[in-house]
Amino acid sequence: MNRRLKALQAELEAAGLKPGTAPYEKEYRSRKVELCKEMKAVSSCWDCNYFDYCELIKAHLRDLYKVDQKEGR
Repeated sequence: MNRRLKALQAELEAAGLKPGTAPYEKEYRSRKVELCKEMKAVSSCWDCNYFDYCELIKAHLRDLYKVDQKEGR
């Protein structure tokens, strides 16, 4: 596994999140999206050539949509 992903996991665990839980997975996806944008040098996922095929951003957007629905937006 990539050392950057291991570092992300270590940060999340240090923050008190437990692997396998919904909050951990949601935050892990969010941070992976940010890392991916940094590595591809894009300011937004919309600017990425792989946006239409990216399962990571689809899952991340579902996470964001679920939060908005719970808040009644």
